Amino acid sequence: MENKHKRMIEILLQSEKSVTSKELGYMLGVSQKTIRNYVAAINQPGERYIYSSHKGYTVNREKAQQLLHAQTKGLPENQSERVRYIIKRLLQNGSNKLDLNDISDELLVSFETVKNDFSIVKEKVAQNHLFITQKNIYVSIEGSEKDKRKLLSKLLSGEFNENLLNLEVLENIFPSFNLKFLAATIQDLCQEYHYFINDYALLNLILEVAIEIDRMKHNFMQSERHNLLSNFNAQELESINKLAKTIEEKFNIQYKNGEIKELANIVLSYLTKLDYSKISSKNLNQILDKRSLDLIRILKQQMKNWHLFDVEIEGFLVKFSLHIKNLLIRMDNDYILKNPLTNHIKHSCPLIFEHAIEIGNTIGKFMKKRITEDEITFLALHIGSIMGENSYLNSRIKCALFLPSYYDYSHNLIDKIKKEFKHDIVINQVTSNIKEIDTKSNDLLINIGSNFYNLPLIETQITPFLTRNDSSSIKRAIEKTKLLKKRNYLKEHLYQITESDLFFNETHFIDRNSVLKFMCKKLIDKGYVQKKYLDDVLDRESQSSTAFGKLAVPHSINMDASKTCVSMLISNRGIKWDEHNTVNVVLLFAIKKDERALFFNIFDSIVTKLIEPQNISNVSKSKNIDELIENFLDSL
Repeated sequence: MENKHKRMIEILLQSEKSVTSKELGYMLGVSQKTIRNYVAAINQPGERYIYSSHKGYTVNREKAQQLLHAQTKGLPENQSERVRYIIKRLLQNGSNKLDLNDISDELLVSFETVKNDFSIVKEKVAQNHLFITQKNIYVSIEGSEKDKRKLLSKLLSGEFNENLLNLEVLENIFPSFNLKFLAATIQDLCQEYHYFINDYALLNLILEVAIEIDRMKHNFMQSERHNLLSNFNAQELESINKLAKTIEEKFNIQYKNGEIKELANIVLSYLTKLDYSKISSKNLNQILDKRSLDLIRILKQQMKNWHLFDVEIEGFLVKFSLHIKNLLIRMDNDYILKNPLTNHIKHSCPLIFEHAIEIGNTIGKFMKKRITEDEITFLALHIGSIMGENSYLNSRIKCALFLPSYYDYSHNLIDKIKKEFKHDIVINQVTSNIKEIDTKSNDLLINIGSNFYNLPLIETQITPFLTRNDSSSIKRAIEKTKLLKKRNYLKEHLYQITESDLFFNETHFIDRNSVLKFMCKKLIDKGYVQKKYLDDVLDRESQSSTAFGKLAVPHSINMDASKTCVSMLISNRGIKWDEHNTVNVVLLFAIKKDERALFFNIFDSIVTKLIEPQNISNVSKSKNIDELIENFLDSL
């Protein structure tokens, strides 16, 4: 299967609704006719994976996932796949020399192709503290067993499609192992020792333990060390020793000190204490080590500075702190915790994900090590659980209630409205005189009467009884008011932060770094940002790409600009932003520290709307700032 066929299936799997051929063509950079050809090629005789209707294309999720998984079992089709294959062969071969001619025969490619691939292999291996030794056509991989296992884990994790990671996939990788038994053993351990592990972490943990068992079976052992288990308490040691004994008996291996230490690090980095009733913010210092406590103090202050939620809420603080403790263990040992929700959270909740990146950046600096995008997603899940919708654009709207004077049950009606719409409106004014309505302080007028009034407010009319129809009318008016309020807010502030000489319609840029160098220089020349701004923006990109489909929203985490502004660039040709995205619209933000709330309001609105193919397509046709802003506002 060609890569573009795979990419189209992935797009359809990620979409919750039908996708038109025009939208698919735009996302893949091909014509609608080509999309139809792709569909015909994917749908094999007697086996339909993609369905067509007047609304567009949808996919049979189960069959499509099976098809993608089946494709991973064939021979490598490109250099990236060949590189992974070669590294896995080297790891499986240990210190024994591997003949490049054998690799060439296995892959059905020329010897020269394999030689070219090896330059990439050496880079990948070196990034993981390993190295390649070569004598003529014979090669081997050298380094510590621990680093070899980490690299193998990265390779296997990287092969999982986000929709495909399940126990069956792992059993295909390790067909001789009873992984259902291993999963049940870990779950029994959790129940006995009051631990919790979610489904995603369990699959990652099974992968890590299976790699360890497989390596030990092939006599690739960890080195012996002294006092290896001093970092764990008595209960943790008891649980790990019990697990090790069960694995030894079932899989016919023997754990030694170095391997027991590794098993403890792996397992305990994925498990969380379940009995929260015995853990509080007051006794966290008895459970967490000093390093974790020091970092949590820093993170608490950082989150307090956001002024978005109460960091001291007991349930949040305990769970977040225990997560940080486990995260640090994983970072110490370079364990990978894959999160299948990463793309979904990043694209559907960009504001929460951006806050998680800030936290991840602080953790990375503290640990002097980069945090992965999957780990950032787990941070986002914690932050999102308490953050809610705390932006200006999601605040309750102010409402005026007009009650003619002859109604004597007004208090009962007001109480009903307040109760039903407590999360959406604040009744700011109640009056029986229409002339007293404050049109500047209110956003919405609820009118209990038969006449409409020509006031500069959205108005809805209801009966005195708050019927089901009345509630529906108020809901529609609230949504209409919120949309108008949001549109006016965004229009006002977008014009405030844009300048005509910071709008560019350029087609000669073809890659991310060249366009960022150009756009950052414009902001530096204006004195809005410091000379290191390009480095700051690229550093943010290295943590998680700011590309969202055909849109890129680069910025710096530091938010140290002297003026908040946005530079806009449109490229009809397209700019290769990262491995997966070619963008047509780039919005480079510079942000003052005291205007971070403004940036987040605009950022969240732009990303959630312009990730839709039709909306970004319209915006990409803009010839100037006015057109771009209006095209964006039309997408709301």
